[in-house]
Amino acid sequence: MARPGEFSRRALEGGRLDLVQLESLADLIEAETSAQRRQAIRLASGALTDVATQWRSSLIGTMALFEAVIDFADDVPDEVEGAAREQVAAVVAAMDAALAAAKGAALVRDGFEVSLIGPPNAGKSSILNRIAGREVALTDALPGTTRDVIEVRCTLGGRLVTFVDTAGRRESEDRVERAGVMWGLRRAASSDMRVAVASWDAPEIVESDLCVWNKVDVAPAPGGFTGVPVSAVSGHGVDRLLAEIESRLDGLVGESGLLAQARHVAAVGEARSHLVAAISEKAEFAAEELRLAVRALDMLLGRVDVEAVLDEVFGRFCLGK
Repeated sequence: MARPGEFSRRALEGGRLDLVQLESLADLIEAETSAQRRQAIRLASGALTDVATQWRSSLIGTMALFEAVIDFADDVPDEVEGAAREQVAAVVAAMDAALAAAKGAALVRDGFEVSLIGPPNAGKSSILNRIAGREVALTDALPGTTRDVIEVRCTLGGRLVTFVDTAGRRESEDRVERAGVMWGLRRAASSDMRVAVASWDAPEIVESDLCVWNKVDVAPAPGGFTGVPVSAVSGHGVDRLLAEIESRLDGLVGESGLLAQARHVAAVGEARSHLVAAISEKAEFAAEELRLAVRALDMLLGRVDVEAVLDEVFGRFCLGK
């Protein structure tokens, strides 16, 4: 019987695919949203491979220039070394752009997290239920009903989003409730976006939070409120709220990059660090830094030192694929 990923491994060993493309095939198999599928197809088609190969070719050509400077110092014009350093700087600039766009690619691949924060009885759990389209969180007029962090995964605008309901912040003698509040605060702090429900003037609210006034079926939003008024009971304003969340998540992604995994970012970051060092080093040391940068790109593409990575990647494939 074929082992998991055996046919894909043969494609790698035969030079038909590289490691980035194989990782992207695994991502495509596991994709839950249209955005994840589009990104996986883009990378599996060779988008990152082409860019990394261009960087590699440019650096190898630049290495040849430095070697010429080293071996034929008396015969090679001074302008050659300067041109070599400019070529390195150009690759560094391209890598900087790729690294800057990496967060957006990672968010598309791994999904976004949006936390609902606010005081007890603000209606966070009711809003979560409305977004989910079913009862996922217990609601009650008694403050402190929500103690655990409750998650709902859904698709919004073709992207995977996990909505997180957190415990309302208040002073309590209940040790479990206090622990739940602290847990929720930590989770909200690490989220990609926060929705502040009925707490638009609270001191913990920051400018980037999306403020929501719930229960407009009972009382209108106060004067000066510039957020989204909703009613979790009737559903009024919930579509507008989701549209605003989607718009803000689009802003987080920006122009989706090519470095979708932590391994990609690490490899390009390592190559960049060697190139930055090469720019200021003497020719002899610059050539060695370039060699190390090329090696880092080879690791990105799966040409050297990737056995441990291969085992992990192929383990995500079904039998034979």
